[in-house]
Amino acid sequence: MTNTIQGLKPKLLKVKLFDFLEHLKLPDEALNFILRAKDVAEKQGRFLYLAGGEVRDFLLKRPSYDVDLVIEGSATDFLEELKRKFVFEVLFSSPFLTYKILLPQTGFEVDLVTARGEVYEDVAALPKVYQATFKEDVLRRDFTINALIYGLSPPYPEMIVDLVSGISDLERSLLRPLHLRSFVDDPTRVFRGIRYKVRFELNYADEFYQALSQAIEAQAFLKLSASRLRNELLLFVKREGISSLPMLLSECQNFELLSHSGLGVDGEKLEEGIKTLEEFVEILSPREVEDAFLLILAGFKRENLKRLFFADSVIDRLVKLYEEFRTNLQAVLTLPLIERVLKFDKIDKATLIALSLYLPEIRKEIKRYLFVYSKVYPELKGGDLKELGIEPGKQLGEILKKLREEKLEGRLKTKDEEIAFVKSLLYSAS
Repeated sequence: MTNTIQGLKPKLLKVKLFDFLEHLKLPDEALNFILRAKDVAEKQGRFLYLAGGEVRDFLLKRPSYDVDLVIEGSATDFLEELKRKFVFEVLFSSPFLTYKILLPQTGFEVDLVTARGEVYEDVAALPKVYQATFKEDVLRRDFTINALIYGLSPPYPEMIVDLVSGISDLERSLLRPLHLRSFVDDPTRVFRGIRYKVRFELNYADEFYQALSQAIEAQAFLKLSASRLRNELLLFVKREGISSLPMLLSECQNFELLSHSGLGVDGEKLEEGIKTLEEFVEILSPREVEDAFLLILAGFKRENLKRLFFADSVIDRLVKLYEEFRTNLQAVLTLPLIERVLKFDKIDKATLIALSLYLPEIRKEIKRYLFVYSKVYPELKGGDLKELGIEPGKQLGEILKKLREEKLEGRLKTKDEEIAFVKSLLYSAS
C-alpha cells in the first residue's frame, strides 16, 4: 500500500447493528456482552470495533462464530469499566496486548485486543507490539480482505470501514497482502493465505506472488520456528478438514513451500498419504487425525520430525520403531496372530497409519488390525476369572491372553464358551 497512514481515506459502508450482529452465530450472552462493551466505549469516547473474519464473512454472506473486539487505547481501563456492567472473567492476557475473556453462563470465549502496531526486528520473528491507532491496527494485518472493520462506537458507528480496498478485492475474489514484505515479516501468512484461497475460492493477486518471492529469497520459511510451522500445518486439518487437504497441499507443492520450510517430502507419497488418512478417518479422534497427518508429512525422517517440533524423545522412539519394523518385515508378517496383535496394541493409531504408508508390505495387516482385531477382546475380564478361582498374577494374565487368541481365531463366540474354555484350562492344569 503506497498511502501513508495519515492520508488513508476510508471507504464507508453503512450497516445497521442488528443486521451485522444477526450474522454472528453467537449465544445471547455474547451478543449482550458486545452491546455492553459498545455502551462503555461510547461513554469513554473510545473507538470499539469488530475486526477481520467477522466483517469479511458478513460481506460474503457466511456465518461467523467468533468475536474479535478491538479497542483504541488501554484495554485494561476499558475492562475495568466493563466489569461494572457485565459479569465475565479474564482468562489471560498476553504481551501482544490481547485478552481472552470467558462468559460464565455459556462458557463462550471472546478475544479483546488493544489497537496496536507491530515492528518486526528480524525475518520471521515474532513482532514487538505497541498501542496504536485503529489505522495502524488495520495496516498490520495479513490480507486486505481481513483488514476490514465494523465500527461499534464513534467515529464510525454501524459502519464497515475499508482503508485498503478490501471490499473491492472481495468482489474480485483476490487475495492481496497489505505490503510486499508481509511474508518476510511473517511467513505463516502464506499458509493462512492458502487456506483462504481454498476455502473462499480466491485468486492470488500479483502482490501475493511478489511478496512470496521476497520471502523465499530471504529464507523466511527456513527461519520460521518449528513450533509455528507445526501449528500452521495443523490448521490445515483443524480449520479446513481432511476433505480440503489435497487442494491445500497441492497449493503448497506448487510453491515448493514444504521444501522452502525445510521439509523433505515426496509429493506422490504425500498424496498417497492423504488418501490413506481418509481411509482410516472414521476410527480416529480429531487429535489422532492431526498426529497421523504430521507423521505422514514427516515420514519417520529424523530431520522432518525435528522440523515439525516433535520432542527429541519422541523422535528417537519413532525412528527406532520404524527401523525395527523395516528390518524385520518378514518376521512381523510370520508372527502368530495373537503375537502380532499384541505388538500392534503397543503402538498408537496415528503411528500405525504412518507405518502402513511407508511400509506397504504390512499395510493389509495394519488395516485388518485397526478395523477388526483391535476391537476383539474376550467378554470375561480379570474380575470374572477371580470368581472362577484364579488368583491375580501370571496365570491370570496368561489365561486372558489365551482367551483373546481363541476369540481372534474365531473359536470362541459366546461368554459361556469362554467360561467353558477357562474351566478346561484349569482342569488340564490340575
